[in-house]
Amino acid sequence: MTDSPPTSPAQTNGRHASLTRSGGAGSERRRHKRVVWEHHHLEPMVLEVEEPGEAWREVPCTFVDLAAGGVGMLVGEPLDPGSRVRVTFPLPESLEAGDVAEISPWSALAEVVHARHLPDPEHGHLPEDSHLPHHRGARFSQVESDSEVRLMRALYGHLPAGWAVEQYRTRDGEVSGDARYAVVRDGKRIARGFTSYDRARARAMSMHMDEVAVARKRKAAFA
Repeated sequence: MTDSPPTSPAQTNGRHASLTRSGGAGSERRRHKRVVWEHHHLEPMVLEVEEPGEAWREVPCTFVDLAAGGVGMLVGEPLDPGSRVRVTFPLPESLEAGDVAEISPWSALAEVVHARHLPDPEHGHLPEDSHLPHHRGARFSQVESDSEVRLMRALYGHLPAGWAVEQYRTRDGEVSGDARYAVVRDGKRIARGFTSYDRARARAMSMHMDEVAVARKRKAAFA
């Protein structure tokens, strides 16, 4: 396989871990918050590739960034788009700077969907000796619900008490249905149909702030 040619840092700024094929790359980048991985003092990410008829094989890699939809990484060999991989890495309870009090392993199956040759380092947040020549974006394909909750909390933090975002399928009971997200208030869905966790969470926060504003007005009226 031939990697896509490298582009300049200016061209790649903010998009060095595209997690989709070229046709839908823009919409997918807008869907998911992406966080650069700065916890290189923790255990390194383990990347394994599935080969037909053989056991999973570990491939050298460097963790670049993380999103709700997948990971960006540098790898030591040119994995083809479509390759099935498994990633395992230590996930803090929160990815806010310095907040790594609780850490436990997190793992998911993924598919390589983006490939780019990167002969020279361009990620300033990576250790100097960690560069590898092949940049890959992998999209998560199978994430257990509990693992998804952990990932979302690490990326976005906790919602106010009583609020939640949950994923569901557009065809109830069918795994093949399109994933959508709903806003949940005190255990009941009050808004649904969001195409990303980001949008559902933003709506939940907006609704929460509306509640707070109404409560303040009522309190002021009776003061």
